[in-house]
Amino acid sequence: MKTSPICAACEKLDIYTDCTKGEPVDHVISIENGGAPLDLRNLLTLCTYHHAKKSQLERGGLKLAGIGEWGQMIPVKSEIERILKLLAS
Repeated sequence: MKTSPICAACEKLDIYTDCTKGEPVDHVISIENGGAPLDLRNLLTLCTYHHAKKSQLERGGLKLAGIGEWGQMIPVKSEIERILKLLAS
């Protein structure tokens, strides 16, 4: 995962939203679904708008593929790209 203070979904749209001022950090695979809470591979910088949009997709049934590691899930690499495409559409 690329660590950056810029919203990863906005960046796909060539918009550079600075997320250093209180924006949420997204757990790609939610903690409720077994996602690793502190593993950088399960964290994604999203602005408030894209974080809410991803949460809405998850409430609507979006399922994310992950691999188990130490009893917690981290996303497979292709899932982050899939999420960013969904959010940028």
